[in-house]
Amino acid sequence: MSDFLKPNTKTINKLAKSNIAKRFKEGRGQGIGAAYKPFLEVRDVPSKGPSYRLPSIIHGRVVHLLSDLELATFYLFDWSTFMLDIYPINLKMQDRTLGNYH
Repeated sequence: MSDFLKPNTKTINKLAKSNIAKRFKEGRGQGIGAAYKPFLEVRDVPSKGPSYRLPSIIHGRVVHLLSDLELATFYLFDWSTFMLDIYPINLKMQDRTLGNYH
């Protein structure tokens, strides 16, 4: 394989780190209930597949779903009596793919 076809992991990691930091600055992945902002929204992911933005009964906000499987799971849990809320991302969690704390 030529060097042209090999992905440059340093560039990819740098772009990913800056996007993650930008999203956290915007308050994404944080909040509780109706104030929760999803880390990824439908418009953030280029895709030719199905994507959905639906109101949630439990959360009181719009939920962004990126596949039919997520949609089916959402319907299952949104009508469930034991589902309470989605919790924010743990900021101290180590991202194993990037190898740093964010």
